[in-house]
This record gives sequence, structure tokens and C-alpha cells, in this order.
Amino acid sequence: MGCGVGQAAERIAFMAQLMNVQREMVAGGLSHVVTPDNIFNSAEKMAESMGFATPELFFTDPQGQPPPPAAPDPDIVESERRERDNAKQLELDAKKLEADLAKEAAQNELKKQELEDRKELERERIASQERIALRKCEVDAEIARMKGSESKEEES
Repeated sequence: MGCGVGQAAERIAFMAQLMNVQREMVAGGLSHVVTPDNIFNSAEKMAESMGFATPELFFTDPQGQPPPPAAPDPDIVESERRERDNAKQLELDAKKLEADLAKEAAQNELKKQELEDRKELERERIASQERIALRKCEVDAEIARMKGSESKEEES
């Protein structure tokens, strides 16, 4: 084993432990104690300990980066969700109302057609009764004329 190899391995192990502590602190809500700069510095030192001369190939300094977007306010997110849900419900209600109105219009049109059909049928029934009555009058008149002809023949 070469000179300093054990020290480098030991530094790498210590850096790994340090980075685990940082990870646990961030996960525990202590991101104000362990900053992105702290994490970058640890990663940079780890890469250097591993023998990489340019750790920037693996990690980007957070100083030159824009801040991450802020997490949305949970109240605003909930309010927006409710607004979307309400808008969807209003749309569904409008579609249901439109369908109900279309159904009612179709039913009204059907009733109107049925009424027209009944009127036409009644007109035809009345016309038929009038034709029957007229024909009966004609037949009665013919019978009367025939009886009148028979009476004249008997008198003569």
C-alpha cells in the first residue's frame, strides 16, 4: 500500500459519515442548519479525497444557480383544488340541465305531435260520420222515392 492511501480512505469514510449526518438533518427539517452550500462543499471535498481534481464535473456550485421555486402555500393549493372541483361540478350541472331541457323539449314535441294526431283522427272520424249520415240520407231518400213510385203504381 502506498503512502497516504490509508489516510485518503479514512477521509472518504469520514466524509461519507458527515454527508449522512447532513442528509439526516435536512430530512429532519433542519435545512436552515445544513444549507445547499454546506452539502456542495462536502461533496466537493469527498470528490477531492477520492482523487478527482475537478469536482465541478460532478457537482454544481449552488451559488451560481437560481433558488429553487418556493413550495406553494397549502391553503392556496387547497383553494385552487376546490375551485377546480366547483368548476367541474358547475360544468356537470350545466350539462345535466342542458340534457334535461333537451329531454323535456323532446317530450313536449312528442305530446304536441300526439295531440295533432288525435285532432286529425277526430277530424277524420267526424268526416266519416258525416259521410255515413249523408249516405244514410241519400239511401233514405232513395227508399222514400222508391216507396213513392210504388204507391203511384198501385194507384194507377
